[in-house]
Amino acid sequence: MLLLLENERSIGGTFNLGSSEETSILDLGRRVIELAGSDSEIVFVPHEEVYGPHSEEPLQRVPDTGRLRSLTGWRSTHSLDDVLRDVIAEVRAEG
Repeated sequence: MLLLLENERSIGGTFNLGSSEETSILDLGRRVIELAGSDSEIVFVPHEEVYGPHSEEPLQRVPDTGRLRSLTGWRSTHSLDDVLRDVIAEVRAEG
């Protein structure tokens, strides 16, 4: 973020932070359960039931960090599992 603040070409721009590692919501849920050592179950709820009948959800999301990388050279150095472990540890510490 500091590199963006120092670069005039970033003014007014939007930038994605993330990884190019693609994962499904189902896989994300499974990973959280495994890494947290939880016995939670995954429950499938239709998208329309949660967000309404006219809501649309993209089938695939992978953040494009190309703009960020071109201006700052930034690349993700943490895997999704690394980030999930950090979040789980933080939530437990607050707990």
